[in-house]
Amino acid sequence: MPSRASIMRVLCLLALTILSKPPGALANTPGRAWSPTEVLQSSLGPTGSPRLDLDSLGTPFVFGSTPSDVAGFVWNGATWVETWQVGRGLAFCWPVLSPPGTYYVVGQDQSPDAQHKAWFWLAQRTGNSFVSENVSKEGAFITSYWATVSSRRRWVTFYDFLKLRILYSDQPGVWTDVPTNQSADMGMTMIAVDDTTALAAWSNSPGGLRWGTMRGSTWTVGPDVLGNANSLDPVWRPRPSGGYWLGYGTDDYIVFVRPFVNGSWGAPTAITAHYPNDPAFHYSDSFELSRDSWEYPVIAWSAFDGLRGVEGVYVSVPTDSGWTVADELADDIEGVSPTVVRDRNGDVWAAFWRYNMSGIFITHTYTKAISTRPVVSSQGQHQLIQWTLSEQAPETWWAVLRAVNGGPYELASRVRAGASVQMIWEDSLPPLGTLSYRIRRECVDTRYEWLSDPSDTPVPALATLVGAIAKPGQVDLSWYAAQTPLATVYRRTNATDWSALGPADSRGDGLLTYTDRAVTAGRYAYRLGAGEQFTPETWVEVPNGYTLALEGSTQNPARGPLQIAFTLADDSPATLDLFAVNGRRVASRDVSSMGAGPHHLDLSGEGMRPGVYWIRLTEAGRTISKKAVVAN
Repeated sequence: MPSRASIMRVLCLLALTILSKPPGALANTPGRAWSPTEVLQSSLGPTGSPRLDLDSLGTPFVFGSTPSDVAGFVWNGATWVETWQVGRGLAFCWPVLSPPGTYYVVGQDQSPDAQHKAWFWLAQRTGNSFVSENVSKEGAFITSYWATVSSRRRWVTFYDFLKLRILYSDQPGVWTDVPTNQSADMGMTMIAVDDTTALAAWSNSPGGLRWGTMRGSTWTVGPDVLGNANSLDPVWRPRPSGGYWLGYGTDDYIVFVRPFVNGSWGAPTAITAHYPNDPAFHYSDSFELSRDSWEYPVIAWSAFDGLRGVEGVYVSVPTDSGWTVADELADDIEGVSPTVVRDRNGDVWAAFWRYNMSGIFITHTYTKAISTRPVVSSQGQHQLIQWTLSEQAPETWWAVLRAVNGGPYELASRVRAGASVQMIWEDSLPPLGTLSYRIRRECVDTRYEWLSDPSDTPVPALATLVGAIAKPGQVDLSWYAAQTPLATVYRRTNATDWSALGPADSRGDGLLTYTDRAVTAGRYAYRLGAGEQFTPETWVEVPNGYTLALEGSTQNPARGPLQIAFTLADDSPATLDLFAVNGRRVASRDVSSMGAGPHHLDLSGEGMRPGVYWIRLTEAGRTISKKAVVAN
């Protein structure tokens, strides 16, 4: 389906120099990074148009088109293995949403007959073989089709040049065509609601993004227009908390996702990316949501960069609380049609193909952090296992491995990291022998697994570290003790031995606290001691000081209040101003009293309208400016 992006690409392709860039850390997902990009080639010939999915164990597999067939690759723990073929060829691999544990492929044969028609077909995977079934022989635009399956019914939809077609089947070989009287030249999608009901969404260049319901054999168009004429490539996904997500591209630098719950549409959420230059010169032209069991699906799209004259692939890896600004993948120059899934550890697998280059380009996230040796302490009849991560890695998974009486280490538990680097797990297994523990960094790609040293000899528990927060000139420490002891705080460095700082402060509720203000920039270790008992040491890095910085709007474009993130270097006079593009001052705040360190502030001004604004932060004669976009 042609767009502004594809027109500009034709003009720039002759002058294109293929570039690549190294993989990097995820900008908004601490503790994770992207693996180097691998290229998969089928033995059947040039390979492209990938589609990722997960098996029943949460392990990814991928299939892609070749000149004669659809080739499938299965992940075996450390590499991809070409395992199966469908037995029919197609141009593009689009998702088929089906019940868990079932897998389908939908396509249209690449070779039309003398009447310029070719079969649409649907194939079901059983083991490593497929059974395909012809649906309808049409002269359709071969890149525009979709399918969904329930336990009793199958639906296939496609764009037959001038109209949207929907066919359904309740038994093999029998398909019913339902007229829709709609056009869908900018993409379509379907999702099964129950055994006889499916939701559809489609977009066309004059009418925008619409939706409808196929209930039994009755077709009903919904009253809402969900997006304008630039909306494209809509995608449905189930919403685990109830209802569905509908995402779509915009032929612009922003893409959207909105919820559909109990027959009503929620407000759309706009997602943008860390584009390499001005976002206004980027035009999205393909869109995808991950198929997995997480509340927020991963978002992927490709966007044409009008300044560089090339496509790029962008992936937003969401956290538990929502979507983040998307990262650009490595080796993505002229990358299109991305597909994404998220495995059982929350790692994202992304695949795409590149114009004029054969192969499925594939990468995944992994956890960068490692852990200390686990420390074991007795807690009555139970064991308390504690370890510390080398950096924050929220929402990553860590396995506790346990060995009894010197035997092999076996999985005892999987623990998900939170915002703190401190992790803890209580082993309820009675200590019927000598227990030893190790911590394993979890990754479906075993090349990125990591294993800690074995635990030390168990010691009685004195207290559990709750937090250790370092800032310039100060460290705030806190422990929790079931029985509040008279405890002393000790400190050391790499160059000095332990020295007593003073007693920990007790509030009487089991919380022990201490603030160390006698520190300069550097690394310090702390522990709590009572008589001959000591807690495990914990290391902190005290920063040298804060630097004036303006991160800008926490959501760009902003919808609702304009929240600004910034850092003050010290207590000098400082102001935060908001200007319209014509130079009019919209809002101004004196932020001097907020003091040194990172801050957030609502800078919304009276009568602020949608548009482009400039944020200006001034402190001690130094000024930093950044652009922000307000959407509503």
